[in-house]
Amino acid sequence: MTLVANIFVLAGSYILLALGWVLIFRATRIMNFATGEFMVLGAYILYVFAVASHLNTVLSIVLALLISGAFGWACYVFLMRRMITQPLFSAVVLTLGLTTVMSAAIDIVAGPGDRILPSSLANKTFQIAGARISDLGAATTVLALVLVGMLIIFFRATSLGIQMRAAAESPALAARSGMNVSFIFGLSWALAGILTAIAGITFGYIQVISPQASQLGLDGIAPALVGGFESIGGTIPGALIVATVQVLGVKWFGGASNDALAFTVLLLFVMVRPTGLFGNSEAGRL
Repeated sequence: MTLVANIFVLAGSYILLALGWVLIFRATRIMNFATGEFMVLGAYILYVFAVASHLNTVLSIVLALLISGAFGWACYVFLMRRMITQPLFSAVVLTLGLTTVMSAAIDIVAGPGDRILPSSLANKTFQIAGARISDLGAATTVLALVLVGMLIIFFRATSLGIQMRAAAESPALAARSGMNVSFIFGLSWALAGILTAIAGITFGYIQVISPQASQLGLDGIAPALVGGFESIGGTIPGALIVATVQVLGVKWFGGASNDALAFTVLLLFVMVRPTGLFGNSEAGRL
């Protein structure tokens, strides 16, 4: 039962990361390879406010999310907006360059060593059906599911969400109908920045913050692809599949197999079903 609990906790983190990949891809058809750096940046911003500046934890989290969202918006406005009319390869290379720059900047500013987030949020363990799970781990999974539900409702039931769907389907047609496509795309990057920051913060509370944690963001591409890069709801089964393979694989083959297992699942889906579980049907987009 402990393995099951570990699977759900890991899946919760993967859902948050996969949402960051999916939101940007849905809007702009760009894969943001700096997702892991976005995640680490959000966690370090929280550390600066909560530990270095001794601010209230809740206020620090809010500020970290707002700054992360603003950073995502800025990345689109000053970098990615110029790539919309360029070949897709150019945009992908730009996100890879952003990955290198952000990683180096975090290393230089934060310095070596791990960072521990304040423990004002409890991290106690409790038992469910014989399995021990931390309250932060459970909260991560519940939060991820709630955010998926909220995003589905947002895209289906709100005017802005419907506009974002329309802009993703046909940016040119959406622009001719009077929509501010640039604003909508920027909002997608901002939301992705917030979601990945949430993933980084929850990861930082469960473990520690370090620049190397950005690897988890790259692993998040696997659940996004498995579920379907255009499907918000698909992040749930995608995350569960990848988390199950990783947790069981680590138990059988050791921790060194962790990253390899995630990308093994990715490669298998690319060969068998490149669009993911819900990538083909229109209903599967949400």
